[in-house]
Amino acid sequence: MNSLFSLKLNRDSDWDMGKYHFHHDCEILFIIGGECECLVETELMKLKRGTVLPLYATTLHKTHQFSCGEYARYVLHFAPDRVARFSTPETDLLRCLRGGPLQLDENATLKMTETFEKCRCENEGYGQDVRRRNAFFELLLQLGERSGADLAPQKIATKSFARIRPILTYIKENPAEPLTLSLLAEKFHFSKQYLCRIFKQTAGVGVGDYITSVRIQHACYLLRQGFSVQESGAEAGFINNSAFVTTFRRFVGIPPGKYKKRFADSIPAGDNLHRSVNI
Repeated sequence: MNSLFSLKLNRDSDWDMGKYHFHHDCEILFIIGGECECLVETELMKLKRGTVLPLYATTLHKTHQFSCGEYARYVLHFAPDRVARFSTPETDLLRCLRGGPLQLDENATLKMTETFEKCRCENEGYGQDVRRRNAFFELLLQLGERSGADLAPQKIATKSFARIRPILTYIKENPAEPLTLSLLAEKFHFSKQYLCRIFKQTAGVGVGDYITSVRIQHACYLLRQGFSVQESGAEAGFINNSAFVTTFRRFVGIPPGKYKKRFADSIPAGDNLHRSVNI
């Protein structure tokens, strides 16, 4: 990311995120139209107009099961370590990330949309880059001011999700364990066929894909903390280093050694991102 931030306005009538994934920088989603379900770590939430969803770097998430109509949202990305440099002792610009998701009322949604549009302004000429950067800081301040004060988005608590949530949590908290389908089915008293079916239908991702995603996420956290490639793979549950390197490169797009060099020490201090996200 060459500039301080990137911002897009995406509109889709037929769209699927594809896979459970994470980003290497921070992301803020602001929904202005349509509805969908979003699996964030181990929580399933309904996103709709006025929802603000902040996602730390390496937060696993996937949207699925869209309602009819256009799904419109602003997608903001920025590197937290670069933004943190502009914070002051009195003003933490990353506060908006720590307060969790927001559900804005219509008036607040309209005001927030105006600020997002100022950030997205593509006019060129003298001073426009400074105006966009100032609008970005104003956006973070507005979100930070609302942090913890607005209603949170609706969490979905269906019977199906209640059945698989303990499995999601167990996998998330034990990435180094031998997480085979047989072991999970036996531990949670399901048949393997039923577990596969209900997991895929409810979470929008298969059991095996979820396990791999969690393990790669955990490995990324360890690499960012300075652990070696071999240590990170072993602690993330990969039985040999070769399998880890191959899977990591397929999932992330670069080898783990290169990832370590690029992102070492880039997580804000104090954020235990591989274990929990404030949602």
